[in-house]
Formats: sequence, structure tokens, C-alpha cells
Amino acid sequence: MNSSVKEFVKNDILLEGTAARLVSRVHIRELDGDTSAEEGTAVFPARRTRRPKINAMEIDSQIPKRRKSRKNAMEWDKPPPESEMDADDENSDIERVPNPKPSISRNPPKPSLPSYLRLRIDEFFSNNSRELKLSCGSQYSDIARYVEMRRKNVKMDSVWILVFSLIGLFLGFILLLFLAFLFILPKRIPAKIKGNHVFITGGSKGIGKKIAEQMILRGAKTVSIAARNRNDLVQAKEYLEKQCQGLQTVEIYELDVTKSYESIKEIIDKAVETSGPVEILINNAGYVVQGGFSEIPVSSFEAQMRINYLSAALVTRAVVDNMKNAKSGHIGFVSSAAGQCAIWGYSAYSPSKFAVRGFAEALHMELLPFNVGVSVLYPPNTETEGFEVEQQTMPEEVRMIGGTAGTFTAEEVAKSFVNDMVRGEFVTTLGLEGKLLGILSSGAAPEPSTVSGVLQTVFAGLFRGIMLVFLWTFNRDVQHCHDKKKKEKRNTG
Repeated sequence: MNSSVKEFVKNDILLEGTAARLVSRVHIRELDGDTSAEEGTAVFPARRTRRPKINAMEIDSQIPKRRKSRKNAMEWDKPPPESEMDADDENSDIERVPNPKPSISRNPPKPSLPSYLRLRIDEFFSNNSRELKLSCGSQYSDIARYVEMRRKNVKMDSVWILVFSLIGLFLGFILLLFLAFLFILPKRIPAKIKGNHVFITGGSKGIGKKIAEQMILRGAKTVSIAARNRNDLVQAKEYLEKQCQGLQTVEIYELDVTKSYESIKEIIDKAVETSGPVEILINNAGYVVQGGFSEIPVSSFEAQMRINYLSAALVTRAVVDNMKNAKSGHIGFVSSAAGQCAIWGYSAYSPSKFAVRGFAEALHMELLPFNVGVSVLYPPNTETEGFEVEQQTMPEEVRMIGGTAGTFTAEEVAKSFVNDMVRGEFVTTLGLEGKLLGILSSGAAPEPSTVSGVLQTVFAGLFRGIMLVFLWTFNRDVQHCHDKKKKEKRNTG
């Protein structure tokens, strides 16, 4: 074969095993005894550690290789060990041009391309075209890196577009709910305390006494408190009169709310004659008997229903007509967190407090046209004289379950209730667990607050899942106490 030089230009990717190599310009000279090299092809070694027996071969452009790790990259660049080189390798006329030291940077530099190439590639991705043809020459590797970079950017852009679209839809949904609730929710009817007469049942102790104090601090003209025990009433009056200013007065009435409606109406009429019409009524009287269903006295079911629910209905009946005629007034009910979520030990107490809730919701709808407001308080465990008595006989199950919501002071509970009454809120809850219960148990209850209505609509499902977790812990506590009692009974038996 005559000695000659042939030049070929290729813009292809040749695959050898799993490695892709770029060939931009290849010079092929006469091969010693090897005529297998065809026109337009490049001859690559089968393995990099051993070189073929070739007189001469020049590669003008660098041939990059896709490397899987730094170790492989270093092995590619360094020459083979002398132990693996034969005599032919040592005497070879091949000019060895060392590859540049591989970069170990985690963030390789961006490829440098002419602006017209970048523009065409950017347009390709922007227009979502199906095919792009470029005459790339020696810039193939830069183009490939730039295309890969743009492809990753497009993927990330798609993800962010999806995320922002979902956020936009969510915010749009919230805005739509907010605008809709501005027109469909019932109106707020704030309680008017200053200069008016407030009547509170069970006002000699605990939450009732603190509510009376808050009413005085907010400018009520007269605060009338009713309870069964005369001594407790006198002590409460002395305490409350210290908070009075100017013409503010405190009146006390002995009242057993479990008696007949006539006796209740007689006390209410006496209070009206003394201090004027009742503008605000707080039904706070109540008590609790706790224990297992088969362990508490049978009489406690009727007694708790009479004091906790029926007394509120009868006292309200005694004042509601005057409020409707005056088209003004406010009626508050003190229920319980047990009136939102019934737990072990409250099989008699919870139904009476659920009844208070149902009565308040029905009354709210009935009195709305008369501009008479209704509010319900759902207090958690509260530090009162009654709660101290409860703790002395509180079953272990009730103690474990009730402890999850914590304990609040009577002043905190009273202040929250009065503040919500002044704002015209229907429901008052305290603490994180109380807010969760308030949203979960809202159901068909009236809601004058637009913000609360949106929160109930959006988060009710999520809070339902959280509440199921709480119920699981409650059931686990009850099972633990049950097993403990069985073990103690077995040991004593």
C-alpha cells in the first residue's frame, strides 16, 4: 500500500461498550500489516492499558470520555504500568499527548457557546419543538452539556410551575370561600355590657365568679349572681364589690335551679324589679359525677341533666321574652369540652353538656331575627373549687385522658369567654386541643366568623385525622387501666 494520508470529518458519537466518545477529526496513516481500516472510520484500542501495534496515529482533537468515578478518571489519564507494557509499546512511534488533569469540582463550569447556538437551543426548549439539528463540529461536547443543563432546567421549571399552580389554586379557593362567607354567614350580635344588667347562675364560685368580675371590669351597671349557698354568695359579693367603681353594684340571690320554673321566674322578676331588665344572662350552674357507667349512682343521670341542661333552659325561658321585645340581649351558656368529645367516665355528664350545646344552637337560630345573641363556652379542665373536689375522686382513666389538654385558670377562661361575647362569637374554646375540637365539632353549628368558617372548611379533614390519633391514645390508656385492674384483682383474689 502506498503511503498516503486521508482526512475525514465526523460529527457522530461512537459507542464502545458503555462509553460514548466524540470524534471530530481523525487522521489515518498507513498501518503496518493492517489493511482493515476502512475509509471514514476511526480505530480505537480494545483496552486502554495496552496499546495496539501501530506505527503512527494522530488525533487532532481531544477525545472526551464519560467517566463514572474519580478513580476511573484518574486511571484513564495516567499511563499503563511498566509491568503491563511490552517491547512493542516501548518502541512505538505513537506520540503520547497527556490528557489534562481531570477536574474534581462538583460544579463544572458552564459550557461556553456562541450566542446564536444558545439562542437556537433555548428556542427549541421554549417552543417545545420535537427535533433540533445543529452543525456542531468540535463544540459537540459543549453543546451536549448545555442541552443537558437546559433539560434539567426545564424539568425543574415544570416542577415549580406545578407547585405554584397548586398554591395559586389553593389561595384562589380560600379567597372564594372568604368572599362567599362574607354574604352567607349569620350576622354577629355583640354583647353590650357597659351600663347594663348581667345575671349569672352559679356565680358564687369558679368560672361564674370570674365572669362576674370581668363584667364589672367592662362597665356593667349591675351584676346579679345566683347560687344555693348563702355564705358563698356573701363572700363572692364582698370580693366583687372591691372591683366596682362609681355606681356599679353587685346583687345576690339564693336560687336552686333544680326547682320549678315558677320559683326560678320569681327570682328573675325580683332581679328585674331591683336592677332593671336583664341584658345579659350567663347559664353557668352545673356539676359533675364521674366514674364508670355501671359504677355511678343511677340518680346522677337525672340530677346532672336537671342541673346542667334543664336549669339553663328554664332560666333562659324566664328572661327571653323581655329580650325579644327589646330586640336586644345576649345569652351565654357554659358547656364543657366533654360536650364536644365524650370520654370514659362521663357517661352521665357528657350527655347533659351535649344537650346544652344543642339547645344553644337551636336558640341561636330562633333568636337571630330578634337581634338577641347566643354564645357557648367549652372550657377544658379549669382550676376551680369544684375541680379540686373532682380530683379527689377522679378515676385514673379520666386523669390520664384529661391531662392531655392541660389545665387553665378560671380567670383565663372567663376573660376569653367575655372577649368572644363582646365580638359576637358563637363558640369559645381554649388551648390548641380546644381549637381543634372546636373546628372538628363545628358540624352544623352556626358560625358568624368568616375566618373561623374558612378554617373549618379547609382543615376539618386534617384535624379529623389528628383527632383519631388522640382517640387511639385515649383507648390505649383505658386498656392499660383495665389490664391493671384485672391484674390487681387477680393478685388480691
